[in-house]
Amino acid sequence: MIELVAFEPRLRDALFAFLSRCLPESGRSFDPAGRHAHLEHIEDGFDAFWCLVEDGEDVVGCVGLRELEPGASELKTLFLYERLQGQGWGRRLAERAIARARLRGDVAVRLDTTSASRGAIALYRRLGFRDIDRYNDNPAADVFMQLDLS
Repeated sequence: MIELVAFEPRLRDALFAFLSRCLPESGRSFDPAGRHAHLEHIEDGFDAFWCLVEDGEDVVGCVGLRELEPGASELKTLFLYERLQGQGWGRRLAERAIARARLRGDVAVRLDTTSASRGAIALYRRLGFRDIDRYNDNPAADVFMQLDLS
């Protein structure tokens, strides 16, 4: 059984184990001491963060949301095992973050990704995201998108 739950510190080790296995599926690597150091303290770096948890303990997906500026949030760290892709789990993760942004009164949700993430980009487009100009200095990203909530 898979549940979508709010992140709790007890899930940290399971989240890191998940990211260590999931990111290589898409040709990336998990770097908790460098590029992904912000995940060490999720409570400080995100306004909200959720995990998909299988059988009560194994993290199999995740997504975070953080405020960029008043009225705009950023969807971050949407990852899901390949074996679960195409089953609606990625959509559920993204929709949870979007719902939180709406509840907060945001007028936009932005995200960055890589052009190699074709499945994720297709999901974002189905959710209504559109391409925008670069809004940050993330050197790993080459695709920037926004969902208008108003």
